Amino acid sequence: MRSTGRVGHDENALGTGAHLLQFADIDENQVARNVAQFLFDGVVNGEPCMVMATEAHLHAFRDALLILDKDLDLTDRQTFCFLNAQDVLDALLLDGAVNAARFDQVIGSAVRELSRSNSRKTRGFGEMVGLLWSKPNFSAAIRLEHLFNRLLSQETLLRIFCYYPIDVFGSDFDSGILDPLLCTHTHLLSGAGDGKIEKALMSAIQETAELPHLPHRTSELVNRKWATLPRGESMILRLKLRDPDYADEILDRARDHYQSSRNVNAH
Repeated sequence: MRSTGRVGHDENALGTGAHLLQFADIDENQVARNVAQFLFDGVVNGEPCMVMATEAHLHAFRDALLILDKDLDLTDRQTFCFLNAQDVLDALLLDGAVNAARFDQVIGSAVRELSRSNSRKTRGFGEMVGLLWSKPNFSAAIRLEHLFNRLLSQETLLRIFCYYPIDVFGSDFDSGILDPLLCTHTHLLSGAGDGKIEKALMSAIQETAELPHLPHRTSELVNRKWATLPRGESMILRLKLRDPDYADEILDRARDHYQSSRNVNAH
């Protein structure tokens, strides 16, 4: 097996018990690369992987995994368990609410079986929280995150990766809205590689001459309960807090810069 190197995260920095968070309405290809690398790192270490995603993402993740290793056996049930996220979510709900007992029966038991049968760490990717967030049913999404954290505390050889369809340049990417999400995860992975969000944001700020200061320093943003944030995403949150009158204009410009950079790279 071969790896193309780190994509979106530093495997050594995460540690066992990591609860990763991915926002991605700006680059679905980056999501696939991040998730595939997360899963592939597990495969290299002999760790079974449980993937609960939409059909579109299941196809994208499989394709991205095969780019990392074209000989990877995705049908090996000792290594991979691919499930439809909506089917899993339906099994977790009781009277429209996420049920703790059903969570344990459906997800907890599957994780325990994978871990014990292999005596190795287990990795899980889940998109059910993103489906709930999109409804929108924010409270149910956070409830599910807390159940995942409880499972993480019980199963010490476990890492979890969650996905939300949130645009970091949009109005929903706001510290007030996202606080419960950031408090229930250990790391937020960037939705774009190579510092592209930060570069797009700085280009937009430089074009807005009337802005009296630039959001270089991000330390004042840090909430000790929050996940570790990439610099670009941290700068956006700080901009909205510090300069709300300028934020919308700057983020619209930043989106244009980001999309332009993607188009150039595509060619």
